Amino acid sequence: MTAEIKWWAKGRMLENCNCRLVCRCHISYHQPADHDRCIGAFAIVVGEGTYGEVDLAGVRAFFSVNTPQQMLEGDWTAALILDEAANAEQRRAMETIFSGAAGGSWGTLGLLIGNWLPVRTAPIQVDDASNHMAMWSDGIFEASVKPIKGADKINPVRLENIHNQVHGPSQVLARGTSSFDAGAYVLEVEGTHAICSEFSWSGP
Repeated sequence: MTAEIKWWAKGRMLENCNCRLVCRCHISYHQPADHDRCIGAFAIVVGEGTYGEVDLAGVRAFFSVNTPQQMLEGDWTAALILDEAANAEQRRAMETIFSGAAGGSWGTLGLLIGNWLPVRTAPIQVDDASNHMAMWSDGIFEASVKPIKGADKINPVRLENIHNQVHGPSQVLARGTSSFDAGAYVLEVEGTHAICSEFSWSGP
């Protein structure tokens, strides 16, 4: 697979990290994180998409990073877990996309990753309701977000028109709870910065 293969994907994703609300790095990588290391997780569900001739609809992925306080310094450590229900072609396509080799939004992020942990597969479950989103794999990881309600006490608070490398321009502000032992680092947070959005990616 090469960056010349055309691809696109749309779906839903959540982000949760160890920063307080709102993570400044989420808005701009020029901003420093709240802690010496920004450790976070992304839970991704592809609703529709293709990589060349490979259908990506329904693929689930858990992506986690451990970055310096100043993200633009690079040398991130990253871990990727793909749903074992995905077939071999789908897994190869997703690995290529997340590595940055396929271009697009993840091509930019890939330039910042200095250490890729071995890609793993596991049974991934999702609970994607109107008032929350959760993804987990028993004994391996869990990530969930609960949107923060706005002034009307009904609808969630949204961040609008914010440029972010992988999220859509309209993002639901939430608090998240995640746990994941990557071996090289551990993510264990509760009630910290979280975002949920609909994404649209394409490449190269």
